[in-house]
Amino acid sequence: MKKFRPVYLTLIRPVFFFALLIPLIYAIYKYWLNVRDTLRMADWQLVIIGLILLMLAQPLMGLISWIILRYLNQNFSYPRIFFIYFVSQAAKYLPGGIWAFPGRVLAYQAIGVEASASLVSMVREVGVLFMGAALVGLAGLFSGLLVNDWVRISVIAGIVVCTVSVVLVQLPVFWNFLGRLRFIKNTGLPEAEAKTARFSFKWLPVSLFISLVFWGLTGIAFREMAAGISSKMTGMNWFQVVSIFALAWCAGFVVVIAPSGLGVREAVLSALLSSYMPLSEALSIALIARLWWTMGEAVFIVFSIVKMSATGQLVGIRFKKDP
Repeated sequence: MKKFRPVYLTLIRPVFFFALLIPLIYAIYKYWLNVRDTLRMADWQLVIIGLILLMLAQPLMGLISWIILRYLNQNFSYPRIFFIYFVSQAAKYLPGGIWAFPGRVLAYQAIGVEASASLVSMVREVGVLFMGAALVGLAGLFSGLLVNDWVRISVIAGIVVCTVSVVLVQLPVFWNFLGRLRFIKNTGLPEAEAKTARFSFKWLPVSLFISLVFWGLTGIAFREMAAGISSKMTGMNWFQVVSIFALAWCAGFVVVIAPSGLGVREAVLSALLSSYMPLSEALSIALIARLWWTMGEAVFIVFSIVKMSATGQLVGIRFKKDP
């Protein structure tokens, strides 16, 4: 039975991924003429300004990683962690974007980060980035964002789950419990986490603050970019715009079978924006937002790969599609 498992996984992931894309593809097909006309009238200067602002914000993600590692007594320079962070980001564009996380763990270990610290850091980095986005999204909901009640409930539930998860990963007893589960025990993660986990939140206030600043700056960049596509964006307040993008990011993040949230983020983004503008304009913003985000990351990914290759730091780093 085991020998058929890789084939099964190979088939099931693309099927679910393309199933997620169907509603978005249909909407683009149905409103394509309107989308095309919207993009033709776009102010690309504003889009470029939005891209520049995004690129000013993105290094903060590497700063979060650096701070968390420092609290784990892993004293590496910020530039080195910055390069590692963005090199590992390349892996999320593969089918099953979650593999960026084990990829980062392997990259940390390749430069000398302790195995247990690399695992704990990755868990904390993911948690605090998601928590920051969820809190920003929640702030927008209370600032008058036009959404259904189930969206508000989902966001609140997401924050509660994330907060509880952050607490649990600090406890060795939690990892000892997971170590009893065979499919998790075989990864070696519980044993490593149990050795390093401590009931301490000294790392959380600073890293969460940076996460909130990152999402705030990203929201400003998104608003500038989107204003170049639709003039309707100027009628929305800052909290609404920031929270819409943060909520769409959260949705794309949790659906791990979609590479970098592809399709999911666009669907949620266009759905939330459609309360403020025609769906064709919302779709146009969602499509450009994908290009905008990808280009912003690509610059740092390519720069980091080139820099680490030139200094020989990529030697020993291997990313695997499956753990």
